[in-house]
Amino acid sequence: MDQELVKEYMEYCELRRKAFATGVLDIRRLNWIYPTTLLPLGYLLRNVKGEFDILDPMKEEVKNYISVMIDWKPMAISSAKTYIPLVLLPKKQRDTDKIVDPIFQFHNNGEDYGGEGAFKYLIWELITNIYEHSEFNEAMVMAQRYKKKGFAEITFFDDGITIRGSLNRAGKSIDEDFEAISQAMEGLSSKKDQGRGYGLWSTTRLCIEGLGGNMLIVSGAGAVHYGEERQLRKKYKLTQDYLRLNGTLVSLRIPYPANKVRVDRYVV
Repeated sequence: MDQELVKEYMEYCELRRKAFATGVLDIRRLNWIYPTTLLPLGYLLRNVKGEFDILDPMKEEVKNYISVMIDWKPMAISSAKTYIPLVLLPKKQRDTDKIVDPIFQFHNNGEDYGGEGAFKYLIWELITNIYEHSEFNEAMVMAQRYKKKGFAEITFFDDGITIRGSLNRAGKSIDEDFEAISQAMEGLSSKKDQGRGYGLWSTTRLCIEGLGGNMLIVSGAGAVHYGEERQLRKKYKLTQDYLRLNGTLVSLRIPYPANKVRVDRYVV
């Protein structure tokens, strides 16, 4: 499972590259699609309407799944379903309860994801991070639970100023996006006179060390991936334009079910 999040992002990049090169988004041969691919693809489709034709998947179940996930209409999020469709975060942070509360309900308040305290801390930290640092125009989240495969995938995306952009605005000049991501994940903060990192240090530890999950962050022209053990970290310098992301994507794969963990062991 270690490299699957990276492969999913690469699949999105390749679909986008071919779409702009040919004028056709050809997804006929997709056998399945995960949140790390579908969330940025949904943003792309939302913002480039009419720029290229779309060839739908040949597999009816994949076609129907994509249609449901990118419906963009308000819909009830139920724990009876296995997914949360692409949901836009509200412009104002004070209005996030109407999005976050259903996410918690969908995941049974985190009981199967390390316990309520761990799961809620993880989600709130990532969402708060978007509001405090990204300066986004649009931000969104989606999730899918795969009971038979033994994991859940939760993905966030914002079209803001990137992690490096946020750190640079705080006077912490970093030349490369992958280094900015890495340093933020290790505790560098974009807040002046504050030791806690970009909202990523504690969430990285909790996700990887506590829950035994995977975490991929793509921001601008860089990406950092953590496997089941933090020493499996890999950095990517995205030198080709089609690999770069105008914004930040954070994707988590958490074992399902996951053993309960104590938040205080991973939050400093």
